[in-house]
Amino acid sequence: MQAIGRDATVLFESYHLRDNVAQQYLTRLPELDRMPEGMSDSADGTLLPYPLDSPVFVEIKRRVRAEVLARVPAAPGKGGQRGGPGIGLGIAFTLVGWLGSWSIMLWAARLGWWPLSFAACAVLSLFTCHVALTLSHGGMHGNLVDHGRWNELLGLCHDIIGGCSLVWTYHHHVSHHMHTNDPDYDQDIFLAWPTFRFDYRLPQYWFHRFQHLYSFVLFAFLSVSIQYSDYVSLFTGSTGRVKFHGASSWEFTRSFLLKAANLFMLLGIPLLVSPAGSLVKVLILWSIYNGVLSFCLSWLFAVSHNIGDTKTLSEESVESWLEVQVRHSANWGGRLGNFLTGGLNYQIEHHLFPGMSYAHLPDAAVIVEEECLKAGIPYVKYPTLLSICVALYKFMRDCGQNRDSPAASVPLSKKKD
Repeated sequence: MQAIGRDATVLFESYHLRDNVAQQYLTRLPELDRMPEGMSDSADGTLLPYPLDSPVFVEIKRRVRAEVLARVPAAPGKGGQRGGPGIGLGIAFTLVGWLGSWSIMLWAARLGWWPLSFAACAVLSLFTCHVALTLSHGGMHGNLVDHGRWNELLGLCHDIIGGCSLVWTYHHHVSHHMHTNDPDYDQDIFLAWPTFRFDYRLPQYWFHRFQHLYSFVLFAFLSVSIQYSDYVSLFTGSTGRVKFHGASSWEFTRSFLLKAANLFMLLGIPLLVSPAGSLVKVLILWSIYNGVLSFCLSWLFAVSHNIGDTKTLSEESVESWLEVQVRHSANWGGRLGNFLTGGLNYQIEHHLFPGMSYAHLPDAAVIVEEECLKAGIPYVKYPTLLSICVALYKFMRDCGQNRDSPAASVPLSKKKD
């Protein structure tokens, strides 16, 4: 659906690890030398660089199929990239923790035990963060389980916790994954501006000199910002420069209904079960929920692409889609981080294989790193979350205080050779 009216090649060639499957889908679609006016997803109207044009990426895909996915039991005709060991247990853990902490929050509020209710709300926020990173993120990418309908339902968890899966799919699949770190088309970069300057090519204002300091406060308002932008997108039928081609009226209606359900869960039900005169305390619960959730998600999202090591790709050095994706992303941690973040810590592999479950990313990372080093492509990884958060802090300081970078990044919209 997200590919309607767009050059779909990048999406198909990256999502499908079996190249023949991608080609089967692509051969059914019209082939254009240039996108029609107003329909292009590149800066100059040209088609995007393609994943399978890179021999290194082709070899990585071959090795991942042979050395990782070949060991995974898969249904006939399936490639084994979706689902995987431990996914079912992870889903159960997440849902039990999320529903359990929400229930304790309500139970304590009903009895007037507000300190316990506030504490349970903070725990609920952490489990909500886990829901966002694992169930909703994996579901909306269609990779969490090996059933399309179940992935769609799990993706709707994003709406239940306060987001909007309709907006997110266009924002994330079309804008971010296809145009990583492009300040003109990657909304993760330009929508944060002018509050934050996450790219040296964006205009600089005096207050950016302090962004590494005020980030500790404003990161706690991410949820409020997303709520506002979601409503703007739903009413305008677009997010940033991406139009919602193919979206049905039911999807828009469902988005509004689920946003209402989220407010009822976090404000309506607590007000109904709490003693009379508890409005202020319920608003405190809502603030704790959104503040803790926003702060955690902001840091976990921002570290993936916004450190000094991912902003040094020069125009002269770029050779392929693979190189742009690898050099604009960074990994941290290991298998524990993979479970807690749904593979967000293996950002490089996730961008190369967005249709592959996080269960396979640690094994795929070994192959990707080996092949990148053979090809002379820098592979950025940090040992811990703390270490990459320090790198993010330093980058925000440097990007806020310096107008230019040592080497300008190249956008994904660079014309194919």
